[in-house]
Amino acid sequence: MSELNILIGGEGFSELRKGNYYYADKTGFLNDFLPLSAKVSLITRPRRFGKTLFMSMLAEFFDITRNSRKLFDGLKISANKKLCKEWMNQYPVIFLSLKDVEGDNFIEALDALNNKIVCLFEVYEDSLKAGKIGTGTRIAFETILHRQASKSLLRDFLGILTSVLATIHQKPAIVLIDEYDAPVAKAEENGYYDEMIKFMRGFLSSALKTNQDNLIFAVLTGCLRITKESIFTGLNNLKCYDISNSDYADTFGFTQDEVDTLLAEAGLSSKKEEVREWYDGYRFGKNQEIYCPWSILNYVVDHKNDPQGAPQAYWLNTSGNELVQRLIAHNPTDLTDTIDSLLAGNVLPSHINYATNYKNLTSTPVQKTSGPFCTSPAI
Repeated sequence: MSELNILIGGEGFSELRKGNYYYADKTGFLNDFLPLSAKVSLITRPRRFGKTLFMSMLAEFFDITRNSRKLFDGLKISANKKLCKEWMNQYPVIFLSLKDVEGDNFIEALDALNNKIVCLFEVYEDSLKAGKIGTGTRIAFETILHRQASKSLLRDFLGILTSVLATIHQKPAIVLIDEYDAPVAKAEENGYYDEMIKFMRGFLSSALKTNQDNLIFAVLTGCLRITKESIFTGLNNLKCYDISNSDYADTFGFTQDEVDTLLAEAGLSSKKEEVREWYDGYRFGKNQEIYCPWSILNYVVDHKNDPQGAPQAYWLNTSGNELVQRLIAHNPTDLTDTIDSLLAGNVLPSHINYATNYKNLTSTPVQKTSGPFCTSPAI
């Protein structure tokens, strides 16, 4: 078997490239994404499909404070010299993950967000000495740095920081928010949903809706579309790319060609059908077959250590199942029948309700389509 340098759980683009770890080249996304077709793009995909790694790649490509040319050498985007000259390391970037913004109550969740914001502001602390920032903005900046910010100031921090970066660099900023839906999912689970939704609307609007002069574009990723329907009311400059959308269908996860290439490089081409049988379970857009990278990479590493080992369900227990448990409790009979039918090899058409949110998730009636069963709320 060939020696492939695979890092399980690696989510930093720079770390993978500098460490010569295996990286499935997704930089071709930039050729399709630029020039811009939307001011704000929301991309939703299941867990363990490389969203954080993807956002890290975008941050490395655009960030004006970095010199990333060597990281992208040999990758698809490097062939587009004109685009790289125009965009690579040319704009201030805010890259924020909301993954761990949670708590047993709203105050604890806000404290978790406060910690992330302070760490982000510390990166730009020296910019306060540049003398280009207005007095009001400077006071707000220092208040956040000293952990004295009110809830309203934390809510407006994205708008403040984009304004600061635009002033310093004389260019609008790019905002990248990973796991945008995580705080709301945890809030719904722990009983402070209304407080969190109200906060998140203002939090994101401060940068994405009422901040057009300081923002060139924003990209958000998450697992569930249902949060979008609650947060982005009135945001008319947002384009959503969910798993039913054909645009960028091959940007997250591994395509069949990428899996075949990986198996060949690992000396595992003979395992192609076994891999397909175990892990070919997703179809994005109209017909793009996609594999979960977490499963494929773990499979390759395990077969390197134990060539005779059996495949494993690596995706199990990689995320919480509270939402699924709620849906099962809401309609246990229909779901039991549905699962039984799936296990029997049947195809079950389903109506997708794009307007579903957490409030009506379990109150939306099941809608039948052609076929024996149908699930309703689209998540």
